[in-house]
Parts: sequence; structure tokens; C-alpha cells
Amino acid sequence: EERGTTRLKGVVKHAQRKDFYSLCQENGLGSLASKFGLTPEQFGENLRDNYQRHETEQHSLEPEETADDYVQPSGIFSSVRAVLQGACHMVALQIACEPLVRQTVRQVFQTRAVLCVRPTKKGRKLIDDTHPCFPMKYLKNKPVRDLRADEFLKLCQAEDDHLLEMKLSVDLSHANERRNVIGQTYLEEIRQLFYRDEFSLLVEKWNAQRAQAVAQSFLKVLFPQMEKELKLKLLEEAKEHVLQSCVRNFQQWLEHAPFTAQAEDYTVLNKDEPCAGVIACAYTPDKTIPAFCCYLDGNGEVVDLLKLPHLLNRRQSPVEREREEKDEDLKRFKRFVLKRRPDVVVVAAESREANSIVEDFKLCLEELVQETEDEDEPVHPVPVELLPSDVSRIYSKSLRGREEFCDYPELLRLAVSLGRRAQEPLFEFTSLFASMDDEVFALNIHPLQGAISRDKFVAALEAELVTAVNTVGVDINFCLEHSHAGSMMCYVCGLGPRKGAALLKILKQENSQLMNRSQLVTQCTVGPQVFINCSGFIKINTSTLSYNDTVYIEMLDSSRVHPETYEWGRKMAVDALEYMDEEAIGNAIEDILESPEKLRDLDLDAFADELKRQDYGDKRTTLYDIRDELFGPFREKRSPFVSMIAEEKFTLMTGETPESLYEGKLIVCTVQNIVRRRPMREILDRANPIKNDRTGYWQCPFCLKEDFREMGLVWQHIDDGSCPGQGIGVRVRLESGLSGFVLTKNLSDKPVNAPEERVRIGMAIHCRILKVNMEKFSVDLTCRSSDLADKEGRFSTPRDIYYDHIQSEADQKKESGGKKEVKQKYIRRVIVHPSFKNCSYEEVENDLADLEQGEAFFRPSSKGPDHLTITWKVTDSILQHVDIQERDKPNPYSLGRTLLIGKEEYEDLDEILARFVQLMAAYARELLTNKCYRSANGGDRKTLEKLLTDERDKNPKRIPYFFSASKQLPGKFVLAYQPNKKPRVEYITIVPDGFRYRNQVYGSINELVKWFKAHFKDPIPKPVVAAAPSPVVPSNVMGMVDPNMMSNFQAAVDTVNQQRSVGGTPYTPSQWAPAGGGAGSTPGSQYGGQQPQPQHPPHQQQHHQQHHHHAGAYGGTGQYG
Repeated sequence: EERGTTRLKGVVKHAQRKDFYSLCQENGLGSLASKFGLTPEQFGENLRDNYQRHETEQHSLEPEETADDYVQPSGIFSSVRAVLQGACHMVALQIACEPLVRQTVRQVFQTRAVLCVRPTKKGRKLIDDTHPCFPMKYLKNKPVRDLRADEFLKLCQAEDDHLLEMKLSVDLSHANERRNVIGQTYLEEIRQLFYRDEFSLLVEKWNAQRAQAVAQSFLKVLFPQMEKELKLKLLEEAKEHVLQSCVRNFQQWLEHAPFTAQAEDYTVLNKDEPCAGVIACAYTPDKTIPAFCCYLDGNGEVVDLLKLPHLLNRRQSPVEREREEKDEDLKRFKRFVLKRRPDVVVVAAESREANSIVEDFKLCLEELVQETEDEDEPVHPVPVELLPSDVSRIYSKSLRGREEFCDYPELLRLAVSLGRRAQEPLFEFTSLFASMDDEVFALNIHPLQGAISRDKFVAALEAELVTAVNTVGVDINFCLEHSHAGSMMCYVCGLGPRKGAALLKILKQENSQLMNRSQLVTQCTVGPQVFINCSGFIKINTSTLSYNDTVYIEMLDSSRVHPETYEWGRKMAVDALEYMDEEAIGNAIEDILESPEKLRDLDLDAFADELKRQDYGDKRTTLYDIRDELFGPFREKRSPFVSMIAEEKFTLMTGETPESLYEGKLIVCTVQNIVRRRPMREILDRANPIKNDRTGYWQCPFCLKEDFREMGLVWQHIDDGSCPGQGIGVRVRLESGLSGFVLTKNLSDKPVNAPEERVRIGMAIHCRILKVNMEKFSVDLTCRSSDLADKEGRFSTPRDIYYDHIQSEADQKKESGGKKEVKQKYIRRVIVHPSFKNCSYEEVENDLADLEQGEAFFRPSSKGPDHLTITWKVTDSILQHVDIQERDKPNPYSLGRTLLIGKEEYEDLDEILARFVQLMAAYARELLTNKCYRSANGGDRKTLEKLLTDERDKNPKRIPYFFSASKQLPGKFVLAYQPNKKPRVEYITIVPDGFRYRNQVYGSINELVKWFKAHFKDPIPKPVVAAAPSPVVPSNVMGMVDPNMMSNFQAAVDTVNQQRSVGGTPYTPSQWAPAGGGAGSTPGSQYGGQQPQPQHPPHQQQHHQQHHHHAGAYGGTGQYG
């Protein structure tokens, strides 16, 4: 053993590295450090008292001369400077480790600390007005004592995500953010406590060494440690606030009493049962999934079920079959109610459809009341209530739910749990917490609850649950008979999960009820201390017990009175009733419960004084509690059940909170329809149809329809009800499913006569919220350019009072001016828009390189101040540059009031993004995601030829075809196919209306492919010069075209268009024509060059119905045969 131990000791290696302080000490620098004049303890007392309690002793020699005695011939202390640095290091660490110094600095730091916040490069982009840290994005010198609620937790989460940088300092920072002067003022105060107050060269040199030691001690050791401690403390305080918010929210859920039928309103059914009879309804917004109802008796047991497959159909549906199915479901519901006679009907608040279900149920119940009012047993009014479904949804998906109702579908289990929550919320909450599957963490109580420790979270909520359960009391015999209530025993004071479960197990094994509380000891073997703790909260419903001579039934067992004070309760009852007879005294409790008002005459203060005289202590409060309990044993102390308010309904049914939906928020919504108002009679009398002198047609003054040849037709149109009326606004739908409304006056800053001038159905528009109407589940919106820009800041999110506006503006200027300025070939414009950049097309291409497909930027045009160019990303390597002509310009540098792309007119840049770029980007994505799309190096001829040839060799009987984005002609896609030995290629042009191919526009790629497969053998039209509706400027010729040349070219194009309008035939160009090619092809080659776009005649601009499948023998890889 000794040999083995010796061998083991030889194997163990001790650390050879030593810290700098140990090296200094080994080399004898400790004696030099002691010559600085103050010990760490003395400096700590000076710092604590904030004056020089101890004078600094001055060494007689200069620091360099003293250090020279410690210089070594070799090693790290071979110079005077190294020796002094080592001595300063030792003094600094001794000061930093002194407990009194640390205590004083900690107090000062936590009192005077200020917070500075700066966003990172990533944070400057991601922290927008919807981010919770936006009001604190830039902070300067915010005292930590002004931090409120969970602000610091949000900042820490943003810092963990690398969005923000935080710094805590002990003094205000007056420097430019590039310099670090943290703690400068306080450090100067500290140095004075170590200085020697004399004027001599010797003292100045030693004071310099002392100042260096103090600075090193505080800046390198103490301040970083104090900052770390304070951050942890602030973080814990913020988490504690979140935890207490969770507790308060959970407490609000628990403090609501279950639904109780009011006897004064109607006859209470199931009055012998502890709870109300409930019909619970659960559904999903999906109409294909049937809804379920279940009836629960007063004991919470499922008695009957009902399936309603068409409950979500509309009563006024235009489809007759849907109306009939809906009526049949409601009839079944009425028969169900008539059969079961519930006290209340509850509906899960899952979505907005819950409101319709509630209204339908209320109407059915009103009809039942009217139909049965003359019968012997009429149906009394039954309330219909909405309930949250969060806890019930967890139960429906849980293992315990599947074990209890294994044959029930998930929706039906949700309905059962919902009904039990209406009967007694504690049934469901205690079951949730008693589960071993961590179901409690599925509860959404607070947005930041995930930042809290799971153990702390559960412990805090369980403490509230224990309080609620023991306030209400637990009927042990009810828990014994009904398993869904058994979990309440786990939260009785003194029991807990193990003892509570064991208690029920013993009673079940003996197959007996608990007749009185004393049986907890005699029958259930509960210990004396446990009995003292739990007996006052266990309720025994004596009214349901059968009386016999063998078991004594104590009436006070059904109250909150503790067994230790039963005698005091009996004494109060006897004194109040003034009983003298022994037999009457035995019935005193039962009699006083029937007439408790006599207890008011008792002098409980005198009774309390007598008990105090008998050494029972001060029992005044206990006596008053006993008297209050005798007025009504286990009276309900929770707040009564109330219907949901509008804010609760809105949050539950939409999922929107005040943080996610608020006034001033920018959103994107889709136009659903135009809202019109039919004219009133007095307005009709003053109506005056207008004749268009240019066309000769008459216009309706309300719907603005302009195709009436005579004025009488206008009046006929109005009188027969054909006129839909004047458009008053636009109905839109938000991404969350909410409906919104935009008044016509809020569509544009310019006057708008009809909404159709600005929007169309299905169009995506940018809006800002003006008002949230929670009762109507709608929002009022505006899409005016001035409101969207919000230059006055009416809708901006309020900033923190310590917000650093100067630094924020400096960062914005730095980002905008960070790139090197190059010689501009364009005129700088004064346009304020997030998508506008004063830069060249090369810079825009670089900016778009990392963005998603469909993103776009506006920039000045080289054509002059009357033009803009929009560059949008077609694919990762292809950008399209589109010319925008401006009209009605206030000055040469601002944006024109009217914008033209081809012949299409737009009002502002936002409209171009919505009606031009977004639509074309969506159509481009449809092609890019098509199964037949190939990148082919930007539509490269040789690459496509090889793809077609390889595919044709695999299956000679089929004709392969592919799509590819053209890099030479941005905005166009190549359609390459091989009907025979040679390939053929045509162009598909992306336009806002869809896909233009062979002079026709198709709404979807499936529609285009179907037409192509049926007409691919038709001759390819020859290209002619025509004015494209969307002028495209290729990137390789940007800035190279002379303006005069462009104007001459446009004149030639207009001349050709006039000739074509007489009777010319339009054609679509093709890059690759058949052998012998058409116009524009290169001699000796079947491949043509770049071709201009055709102009569509009105009779050929038609849309076809969209088809979602290919017929015949078309292959799934872009082949057909």
C-alpha cells in the first residue's frame, strides 16, 4: 500500500503557474507596497467615512530610489519601472480585497450607477417600433433606480441576442461615446483619500504611484466586479417582478367563483348536487371538423353527448344546403337542452366564431322559453357564457385526459374540461399542477415567464393554489366518489401529494366515507400534528350523511371552525340561544345555523378577555372568525362569476394583446371588398347625372358608372335598385384574421371620388392603425402617405425619458454616409422614403444582394430630374430596372405628384411597391418555384439546349420544356422546349396582371402552360417594335443612352403604334426562332437577339380560368407528348 501511495503521489502534478501577485510577494515587493502610506484597512475606513480619518504616511525617499533596492539582475523585475508596477499591483489587489472597501464601493455603486445602452449593427436593423426594447434602444445615463418593472430583463434578453450593448457605470458619462471615462468623477474623489496633502516633488511622485494603484484597483477589479453584481441583482429584481406578475395573473384566475344558478331568477335545477348542471360546447374554426357538446351533472360527471357537424355554418348562408344543415343542428341542440335542462351553457372562446355560436344558442334558448311557457315544466332562461379554453386544451391533449376518456375525440375532452371549469375552476387547476407531465408550463400567464426558473415558477403558483384550495375547503367524501376532484386533496395544508393520495387510498380500500374529522386519526391513522394542520380545511358535508347510532356526526365538521375551538363555538351558540336544558344544548349548533342573526348580540370582546385570563392568549380574531363562519359554513369568499368583458374576449379570440396591436402600428392587410352606401331618398331628389362631353355617355352620380347612352337610363339604373351606391370605404383583412376599415378620405392625401381609383380587391396595402374597436373585433385604418410617413411623430412609440436622441441621429447619419462617395451621374433628390436611396445602380445592386427576392429600391435616374428608377430583385442574380416618369413636380428635387410607369398612373412610391413590384414579384416566385424551372445560368442558350437534349433522350416520346429567368432581359422568363430535333425558345414577360405570352395575359402559370400545350404548334409571331407598358432599362446600358436619342426613339415607336392601331397584327418576339428564323434573327443562326415588347390590342387582353392540373400525357418534369 505504501508503495502504491508513493507511486500515486509521483503521478499527481501540481500547478506550476503563479499569478503576478504571488511573484511580487516572492520577490519581496511586499515591503515596498507597505511604503505607500496607508494599509488597506486604513484606506477602507477613509473611504467609509469619506474623509481622511488616517493621514497618509510619507516615505523619505523617492519611489525610483526606493525601488532601486528591489531591482534584480534578471527576471521580470530587472528595472525600476517593473518594480514600481509590481508594487502598485500589490497595493491595488490589497485594496480591492479589503472587505470594508468592497462594502463601501458596493453601496456607492448601486446608489449612483447609471445605465448606457447602444444597439449593435444587428440591433439597429432588427429593433424597430414593434420590438419591446425600441423605447430603450439608445439610453444615456439612466439611473438604475429609475428602472421599472421588467425593463432590465428585456434589455438583457436583447443583449443575449446580440442586439444591444449595455454598460453600467458609477458616474455620468460626459464624453463622446468613443471614449471610456466610466467612474472618472468618483475615482477622483477616492484618490483624494489616499493623497498626501503637501507640495513637494517627493510627495507628488508618491501621490502619482498611489493614484495609479487606486485607479488599477477600481477600474480593473472593483468596478467590473460591482457592475457584474449589479447586473445580476437588477436581473433578479426584474425576474422577481415577472414572477409576481405571473402570481397576480394566476390569482385572478383562481379568485373567480364557479357559476351558480340564482334562485331568484328561476327555479334552480339539480339543487341536491354541489355544482350547476352544465352544457359545454367545443369547436375548431375548421368547418370540416364537427363541434361537440356534453352535459355534465352537478357532480361533474358526463351524462350525455351531442355532435353538431354543421354548427359553424351561417344562418343566412347563400347556399340553401348549408342553411338546412345549420337549422338541423340547432334543432338537435334544442332537443338536447329540453332533455337535460342545464343551469348554464358554456362555449370555448377559441376564435371569433364563438360569438356566432353564443348568439345562435341564445336564440335557441329564447325560442325554447317561448315554446314551453304554457307547459307544466317550462324551460327557464338559461345563460350562455364564454370561457377561456387554455386549461381545457391542455387537458384534451394530455395523457390523463386520454386515460379518463380514451374513446372521446380531442374536442369532446376539451368540452368536458370546460364544463368542469365552469362548475369549479379548482378541479382543473389542481389536476393540471398535480400532473407529472409538466403540463403547467403550457399555461401562458406572462410573455416573459420563460425567463424564470421552472422551480420558482411552479413553487410560486402552487403557493397561490394552496391558498385558494384551503380558502374554499375540500369535501373529502366528494373527492372520494369523483376522481376528477381528487387532486384537490394534494393541496390541503398539512397533507401534500403523498399524504393526500394515501388518505384517499385508505378510504377507498375500506369502502367507507369519512363521517367526522376525528376519524382522520382513528381510522386513517393521521398523526396529531398533521391533524392539527389539515383538519380545519377538510369539509364534511353532514347534510349528505346518513345518521346512525354508531357514528357521531359533528355539525361543525361542515364549517371552517377548527376542532380545537369547537367548544368555543358551542359556547357561543348556547349563549346566543340562551339554552339552559341539557338536551337543547346538544342541538345548539344545529339551531344557531338556522338562525345565526342571534350571534350579533354576543359580547365577543368580553369572551376574549376571559379566555386571555385563562391563559389561552389573545383569541379575539379567532372568536370573530367563528361567529362569521356560523353565519354560513364554508361560505363562498371568492368574487362571483361574471361574464367576460370585451377586452378579454378580444384577446382570447384573436390572440392579439395591447403589445401586439395598438394605435399607430404599421401593418399590411388585404383588400376584401368595397363598402357602399345606397343613397337616401332626400339625396336622390337632389341627384344630378353628369354627361361626359368627350365620350357622350352619362355618369351615375353615386356609383360613378359611366356607360349610359341616355340620362333616362341613369334614373332607371337608380330606381330599380341596380345602383350599389357611393363607395364610403374599403373593408380589409389583417394577417391575424381581424377585419379593418379604411374610409375613402383616408385612402389618399389627394381627394378620392371612388375607392376603386386607389385599390382593388385582393390587393395588399400598407396601413396604420387609428383605433382598435374590441367590441366589434375591427380596427380603423388609414393608408394616407402622410400618415404612413408620420413626419410629425403622431403615431411614433414613446421613447424613454433618457433616450439618447443625439447618438441615434449620429448612427443614422453614419449608416447613410458610410459608403465612399463616388462621382455621381445622377441628380440627388429630396425624397423621404425608406425604400429610396440617393445612389447609383451599382450601389443598389450591392444593397439588394443580401435581401430576399422581390425587394426593391428607388433611386435617381440618369435620364434627368423628371425620372426615377426602381430596381427590384427578380432572382438572386437578376435585377430589373424600371423607369418611372414624374409629373406635377413642385420643384426639380422633390417627388412628382403623379408617377407613370408606361401608361399606368400611380400616386406615390408606396402604391408602386404595392401595385407593381409586389404583384410582379409574386408572379416571379410562382415561376421560380415551378417544378419545370431551371436556373440555366440566367437563361443561357447552351445550358438549356443540353437540358432539353438530355431530357429528350430519356423519353423520346415526350416533348420536354423548361422555364428559366433571362439575365439578358431582366423581367422576362425563357420558355424553352424541343418539339423536334432543334430547340425552340420564347419569352414570358412578367407584368402586374400576370404572365404575358404570345400577346395574351394569363393569371397563373398553370393557365399559361395549358394554353401552351394546346397551341405550341402554332407559328411563332414575328416581333415588331412596340411600346412596352413597363419600360425596362437593362443594367448594362444604364447611364449610356443620350436623352435626345431616347426622345427620337420614342417618337418612332409612337409612329409604329399608330400604324399598328389601324390594322396591324401584334407579335411577341422570340430569342430563338426556327431555322430560317424570323425578323431579328442572325443570318446563318436560328437564335435571335434581344427583341422589344408588343403592345396588346384590347380584343386580345383576356384572362382564362385557372386550371390546377395538366391533362393528357403531360409528364411531371415539364414534358408532354
